[in-house]
Amino acid sequence: MAKLAEKSGNVLAYLQEHDTGDGVSIREIADAMGLEEKNIRPVVTLSLAAKKDGSRGALAVYDKREVDGEEKPVGFAVLTEEGRNFVDEDDPEDE
Repeated sequence: MAKLAEKSGNVLAYLQEHDTGDGVSIREIADAMGLEEKNIRPVVTLSLAAKKDGSRGALAVYDKREVDGEEKPVGFAVLTEEGRNFVDEDDPEDE
């Protein structure tokens, strides 16, 4: 299985630590990583999505929801079961 790119791995690690089942807002992830939301959304919708060749399922999915107090729907990244159990190939904790 291919190693995740650095930003994708960081987003996945954040989700693994903070997603308790309801997902984490894209805004929260962006703020925590010092990036803009527009930099996080493609990581979730493309990099952490299922591979087209079938070699890996989706690690996270993007979900837009109505949130009280927000004018527009808010984007969330929701960790999948595969994402919850995924260990990046060259993770130093595995050595």
